[in-house]
Amino acid sequence: MKHYFKTGYGHRINYELMCSLVVNLLEKFDKVIAKKSHKPSIVLRFGHAETLIPLISFLGLFKDELAMISDNYEELVSINRHWRTAMMAPFSGNIVFVMYKEKDEDGDNFYVSAALNGFLLELPELECVFCPYHEFKTHLEGKLNDLEEGKKCQKICY
Repeated sequence: MKHYFKTGYGHRINYELMCSLVVNLLEKFDKVIAKKSHKPSIVLRFGHAETLIPLISFLGLFKDELAMISDNYEELVSINRHWRTAMMAPFSGNIVFVMYKEKDEDGDNFYVSAALNGFLLELPELECVFCPYHEFKTHLEGKLNDLEEGKKCQKICY
Protein backbone atom coordinates (compact mmCIF):
# COMPACT_ATOMS: atom_id res chain seq x y z
CA MET A 1 0.00 0.00 0.00
CA LYS A 2 2.95 2.30 0.69
CA HIS A 3 4.06 2.35 -2.97
CA TYR A 4 0.48 2.77 -4.18
CA PHE A 5 0.42 6.20 -2.51
CA LYS A 6 4.12 7.05 -2.63
CA THR A 7 4.82 6.27 -6.30
CA GLY A 8 1.66 4.86 -7.90
CA TYR A 9 -2.02 5.58 -8.50
CA GLY A 10 -2.63 6.97 -4.99
CA HIS A 11 -1.73 10.52 -6.05
CA ARG A 12 -1.92 11.78 -9.64
CA ILE A 13 1.31 13.79 -9.30
CA ASN A 14 3.23 10.51 -8.87
CA TYR A 15 2.73 9.49 -12.47
CA GLU A 16 2.39 12.99 -13.91
CA LEU A 17 6.08 13.41 -13.16
CA MET A 18 6.82 10.84 -15.86
CA CYS A 19 5.84 13.26 -18.60
CA SER A 20 9.39 14.29 -19.51
CA LEU A 21 10.45 10.64 -19.73
CA VAL A 22 7.51 9.81 -22.00
CA VAL A 23 8.11 12.88 -24.17
CA ASN A 24 11.76 11.84 -24.49
CA LEU A 25 10.78 8.28 -25.46
CA LEU A 26 8.51 9.57 -28.24
CA GLU A 27 11.19 12.00 -29.46
CA LYS A 28 13.75 9.18 -29.67
CA PHE A 29 11.36 6.96 -31.62
CA ASP A 30 10.52 9.83 -33.99
CA LYS A 31 14.24 10.36 -34.65
CA VAL A 32 14.68 6.67 -35.48
CA ILE A 33 11.84 6.90 -38.01
CA ALA A 34 13.16 10.16 -39.51
CA LYS A 35 16.71 8.82 -39.98
CA LYS A 36 15.57 5.85 -42.04
CA SER A 37 18.80 4.21 -40.98
CA HIS A 38 19.47 0.50 -41.29
CA LYS A 39 21.83 0.59 -38.33
CA PRO A 40 20.47 -0.65 -35.02
CA SER A 41 20.23 1.98 -32.32
CA ILE A 42 19.58 1.77 -28.62
CA VAL A 43 18.68 4.26 -25.93
CA LEU A 44 18.99 3.17 -22.33
CA ARG A 45 17.60 4.84 -19.25
CA PHE A 46 18.14 3.49 -15.76
CA GLY A 47 16.26 4.12 -12.54
CA HIS A 48 14.87 2.52 -9.43
CA ALA A 49 11.43 1.28 -8.41
CA GLU A 50 10.61 4.91 -7.63
CA THR A 51 10.93 5.63 -11.37
CA LEU A 52 9.56 2.35 -12.67
CA ILE A 53 6.31 2.35 -10.68
CA PRO A 54 5.25 5.89 -11.72
CA LEU A 55 5.96 5.00 -15.37
CA ILE A 56 3.88 1.82 -15.01
CA SER A 57 1.11 3.96 -13.53
CA PHE A 58 1.37 6.58 -16.30
CA LEU A 59 0.91 3.79 -18.86
CA GLY A 60 -2.19 2.58 -17.01
CA LEU A 61 -0.75 -0.85 -16.22
CA PHE A 62 -1.95 -2.98 -13.30
CA LYS A 63 -4.70 -0.54 -12.34
CA ASP A 64 -7.45 -2.13 -10.29
CA GLU A 65 -11.08 -1.03 -10.34
CA LEU A 66 -10.90 -0.42 -6.60
CA ALA A 67 -8.56 2.18 -5.15
CA MET A 68 -6.26 0.77 -2.51
CA ILE A 69 -7.41 2.30 0.77
CA SER A 70 -7.65 0.92 4.28
CA ASP A 71 -11.48 1.02 4.28
CA ASN A 72 -11.72 -1.66 1.58
CA TYR A 73 -8.91 -3.93 2.78
CA GLU A 74 -11.13 -7.01 3.16
CA GLU A 75 -12.52 -6.57 -0.34
CA LEU A 76 -9.03 -6.07 -1.81
CA VAL A 77 -7.81 -9.26 -0.15
CA SER A 78 -10.70 -11.25 -1.63
CA ILE A 79 -10.12 -10.21 -5.26
CA ASN A 80 -7.22 -11.01 -7.53
CA ARG A 81 -5.54 -7.60 -7.49
CA HIS A 82 -3.37 -6.47 -10.38
CA TRP A 83 -1.40 -3.96 -8.27
CA ARG A 84 1.41 -6.02 -6.74
CA THR A 85 4.66 -4.13 -6.41
CA ALA A 86 6.71 -7.28 -5.80
CA MET A 87 5.71 -8.47 -9.28
CA MET A 88 5.87 -5.08 -11.02
CA ALA A 89 9.08 -3.70 -9.59
CA PRO A 90 11.19 -6.40 -7.98
CA PHE A 91 14.89 -5.83 -7.34
CA SER A 92 16.40 -5.06 -10.76
CA GLY A 93 12.99 -4.55 -12.32
CA ASN A 94 12.91 -3.09 -15.82
CA ILE A 95 10.65 -1.93 -18.60
CA VAL A 96 11.74 -2.09 -22.22
CA PHE A 97 10.21 -0.40 -25.25
CA VAL A 98 11.25 -1.84 -28.60
CA MET A 99 10.56 -0.40 -32.02
CA TYR A 100 10.23 -2.77 -34.97
CA LYS A 101 10.37 -1.91 -38.64
CA GLU A 102 8.47 -3.90 -41.22
CA LYS A 103 9.16 -3.30 -44.89
CA ASP A 104 6.47 -3.86 -47.48
CA GLU A 105 5.58 -2.54 -50.92
CA ASP A 106 4.01 0.58 -49.37
CA GLY A 107 7.15 1.49 -47.43
CA ASP A 108 8.16 1.06 -43.83
CA ASN A 109 5.72 0.30 -41.03
CA PHE A 110 6.82 0.79 -37.43
CA TYR A 111 5.56 -1.06 -34.37
CA VAL A 112 6.29 -0.77 -30.66
CA SER A 113 6.21 -3.38 -27.93
CA ALA A 114 6.68 -3.03 -24.20
CA ALA A 115 8.02 -5.66 -21.83
CA LEU A 116 8.06 -5.51 -18.06
CA ASN A 117 10.69 -7.66 -16.37
CA GLY A 118 11.06 -9.69 -19.56
CA PHE A 119 7.34 -10.30 -20.18
CA LEU A 120 5.56 -8.69 -23.12
CA LEU A 121 2.68 -6.43 -22.10
CA GLU A 122 -0.62 -5.69 -23.69
CA LEU A 123 -0.87 -1.95 -23.38
CA PRO A 124 -4.18 -0.89 -21.80
CA GLU A 125 -6.59 0.99 -24.04
CA LEU A 126 -4.53 0.03 -27.11
CA GLU A 127 -5.17 -3.69 -26.62
CA CYS A 128 -2.12 -4.74 -28.57
CA VAL A 129 1.27 -6.24 -27.84
CA PHE A 130 2.94 -5.08 -31.06
CA CYS A 131 1.23 -1.73 -31.55
CA PRO A 132 1.47 0.38 -34.69
CA TYR A 133 3.71 3.28 -33.71
CA HIS A 134 1.26 5.99 -34.81
CA GLU A 135 -1.39 4.48 -32.47
CA PHE A 136 1.12 4.16 -29.62
CA LYS A 137 2.26 7.75 -30.09
CA THR A 138 -1.27 9.14 -30.40
CA HIS A 139 -2.29 7.30 -27.23
CA LEU A 140 0.65 8.61 -25.20
CA GLU A 141 0.24 12.14 -26.56
CA GLY A 142 -3.39 11.99 -25.47
CA LYS A 143 -2.30 11.02 -21.96
CA LEU A 144 0.24 13.86 -21.97
CA ASN A 145 -2.40 16.35 -23.12
CA ASP A 146 -4.63 15.30 -20.23
CA LEU A 147 -1.98 16.53 -17.81
CA GLU A 148 -2.23 20.10 -16.55
CA GLU A 149 -5.22 21.02 -18.72
CA GLY A 150 -3.55 20.12 -21.99
CA LYS A 151 -0.29 21.98 -21.43
CA LYS A 152 1.74 18.81 -21.97
CA CYS A 153 3.10 18.90 -18.43
CA GLN A 154 4.85 22.27 -18.75
CA LYS A 155 4.00 23.25 -15.19
CA ILE A 156 5.15 19.90 -13.86
CA CYS A 157 8.41 19.34 -15.70
CA TYR A 158 9.66 22.67 -16.98
